[in-house]
Amino acid sequence: MARGGRVRPGLLIPLACLLLLLLATLLPSLLRGGGRREATGRVRASGGGPAPAGTRVTARFGARFEVVLTNGRGEFRLSFVPEGPGTCVAEWGPLRAEVPAGPGVLRISLPRTFRLAGRVVDGMTGEAIPGARARCGEVEGSTDERGRFRFETVPAPRGRPPALEVAAPGYRLLLLEPSPDDPWDDLFLRLDR
Repeated sequence: MARGGRVRPGLLIPLACLLLLLLATLLPSLLRGGGRREATGRVRASGGGPAPAGTRVTARFGARFEVVLTNGRGEFRLSFVPEGPGTCVAEWGPLRAEVPAGPGVLRISLPRTFRLAGRVVDGMTGEAIPGARARCGEVEGSTDERGRFRFETVPAPRGRPPALEVAAPGYRLLLLEPSPDDPWDDLFLRLDR
């Protein structure tokens, strides 16, 4: 500024641009009454208790999305929920549930069953092992001539998939524990002798 409180002409354009940028940023929030809105939620397991800690929750609103993990009580918080329709997906391994998303409190229940499919091959040769026994909790079956197996409805007690056991004569037993990131709908399993 020059003496006498006058603004120098060279500063007028940058100051006007800064003011316009500030207005463009704040005006939508002021008109909507707060702008950024939060949502909290809880993911329940099929048995009624909380979903396992680390259940991934993905909220999508058009091109924007946010991914968060649940705590030990199955709770989560979304930091940005824009206006308009959205979806919220909870996933833990093969368990997946989707609900409409918006501001406020979201409740998601993981399904009681899941689909399991895969292929079993020899760990050295990569050739299919027909007749291998696959067991996941209460569900059991054998691989076909291409080494494939499929179970459409495997129960998920307490909201967590049971371990998968795969055995074949002459091979070591394979025990696969579920993890939050494994969808289990297209497994490729190698058995060692």
